[in-house]
Amino acid sequence: MGRCNAGLTAGHSLRLGLEAKHTEIRSNLEFTFDPFDYFDFSLEALSNVAAFTYDEDLTPYVEWISRHNGTTAGGTTVQVVGSGFVVNETTVTLAGVPCATSYEEIGTYRGQHLCEWDGVDCSGLGVDSTGTSLTCLTGVWDYSGDAFDQPVVVTVKGRGSSVSRPTALWSYANLWSSTTTWGGNPPPETGDSVVITHGEYIILDVSPPELYLLTVQVKNDMGNMPITCQ
Repeated sequence: MGRCNAGLTAGHSLRLGLEAKHTEIRSNLEFTFDPFDYFDFSLEALSNVAAFTYDEDLTPYVEWISRHNGTTAGGTTVQVVGSGFVVNETTVTLAGVPCATSYEEIGTYRGQHLCEWDGVDCSGLGVDSTGTSLTCLTGVWDYSGDAFDQPVVVTVKGRGSSVSRPTALWSYANLWSSTTTWGGNPPPETGDSVVITHGEYIILDVSPPELYLLTVQVKNDMGNMPITCQ
């Protein structure tokens, strides 16, 4: 906490006793101090500064999402319920990847428009007339960052980003039974060898055949991971 562009060195606010932390995620942290005790300014110097009024009703909120995971190939329809959404002024990101709220924002997968893939519904995208619900189509995961249990962020132009419930989380995960999990090919068959790369999440929604080899790549700091196989 300090003055913008003041050129203060790292730790300056700590030496002044103006740092605090909270161990709980998404909890309010109240921090009260008298700015006149720490900063050199006067009310007269602020007389020409435009007034700013905070209005909680303008803050977008995310209360609920229709599902918590979708394929890394994109093309999953997601409904977000909350308040403060504005038609044609609202964008959504899931795990840092844009979720299209209009047809023009929809991307491609393996050179083919997402709407051309079987089972993808590109209708009804956008914010409803009440500003309390929006529908978007997920984009393709680019394998950057973490794709598991990431926040849903709704941003409204001129109003900033949303406050979301801790349960409004999204994960990019692939189904074992889906062809998009295997690059458009059928799922593994008996005797196949399978490699699950680092950063990829696969949901075992069917019983797989008897495989020859299964390799799961993990971070170096994961240590030994017990896996039960039959």
